[in-house]
Amino acid sequence: GRHDNGNGSGRDRALGSTERLSLLFRVNETSRPPLHSGIRVPPGVLPLIRALTTGRGGNACTGLAPSTIESLVERGLGPVLAHVAQNVGGSQHLRLADRVHAADLTARALTADKYSALSDVLSAARDVDCQVVLLKGAATALRYYPAPHLRAMGDLDLLVASDRQCALEGRLRALGFRQRSHGSAESFAGRHHSMPFRHPERGVWIDVHTQVSPRQYPL
Repeated sequence: GRHDNGNGSGRDRALGSTERLSLLFRVNETSRPPLHSGIRVPPGVLPLIRALTTGRGGNACTGLAPSTIESLVERGLGPVLAHVAQNVGGSQHLRLADRVHAADLTARALTADKYSALSDVLSAARDVDCQVVLLKGAATALRYYPAPHLRAMGDLDLLVASDRQCALEGRLRALGFRQRSHGSAESFAGRHHSMPFRHPERGVWIDVHTQVSPRQYPL
């Protein structure tokens, strides 16, 4: 949805939505089918997400093998593991606690950088009367997760009206962002987002969308 500048906490923003999220994970982990084309949910993921979304299930962290913990951390779930262990239960039995804690601190720092950049971009957008809708990672993190850093994301996806795209992109350039891609500028013509922007010092990437999805995949 449209970005909310309210000061509510992440937990307050998540209230009322965790029940809906938890429905996604009410499956039998031992007999689950592949999600698609042979890709399976790694062991330990579903109990962990259930515990995150419901606030119950402290045993989700108990008995996890070091190899499973390493797998979860590599998939960006270290912060979720740390959150569940600390707030739901099981921290005293968590193996590789230092590794998990380091992953959590790293995610906090990286997420803070991204949302600091996002705050600057939204302020700049207001200056040119450009309404911005957050998509994908940022929208999901701010709406459904107890804390934004629990939802890993590689970039920021912003949706704007097509007639305001140039105005917003001009403000991005003024903030120091530059467009970068292996593809040519022409290859992005007619696509649902323009060539990605990257800030050379902050290392933050932004995609400016004028459509939610590619034209060849209508919703």
